Amino acid sequence: NNVTSMANCPPTPDGALEKGINTKNEGFHVDNEKCLLDYAANVLKERDLRKKAALTIEAYKLWEENLLPVAPTEYEERKSKSHIAPEYPGRPLNANTLAPGKMKSLGKGRSQASRIAMVHSFAHIESYAIDLSWDIILRFHSKEMPPKVALPKEFYGDWLKVAWDEARHFTMWADRLLELGSEYGTLPVHDGLWQSAMETKENLLDRLAIIHMVHEARGLGVTPERI
Repeated sequence: NNVTSMANCPPTPDGALEKGINTKNEGFHVDNEKCLLDYAANVLKERDLRKKAALTIEAYKLWEENLLPVAPTEYEERKSKSHIAPEYPGRPLNANTLAPGKMKSLGKGRSQASRIAMVHSFAHIESYAIDLSWDIILRFHSKEMPPKVALPKEFYGDWLKVAWDEARHFTMWADRLLELGSEYGTLPVHDGLWQSAMETKENLLDRLAIIHMVHEARGLGVTPERI
């Protein structure tokens, strides 16, 4: 298995303290992934986006082969601290994170610089989509979280498949950036999606409505025109 970063916390994004974001990552690294929640903890801790994607693809393969349980059988007894969702995921050290309102226009793709900006933006969105998919698995697996019911195995499988799809998308956009003579981290990014995720962290239904039925719907409406 891939070994993820042992760094204590991600870099503090621009304006994070003013926005009330707790940038301390409360999760713990798991040395050997033995269940889906272990993978979730490690992906969310990982700073290297390609490793995030690789771990995700690895987990999906194991899940499809029925080799990956959701949680260890002794989970209820040990209440592992490694299965606590972080307040902020691991992100690349070279990422310059700004508030959404400070981001410049991407342009219309008529110049090389504009095309790079657009592809960089797409890669960034997909990288956060990986984190968001894993976060919903890790954060809401406990029956103590609203709606306070045991979620079916299909719930985890569906979100793992979403994470796998986002991992493939990120890799394709990151590869395209290299083809254009650039790479992820060369341009500023924003953390608007994660801000909304933290605003809905207390309730699964709120998370599904705001992140996946509002933000994703907006993205589906805007992205095809840009491409």
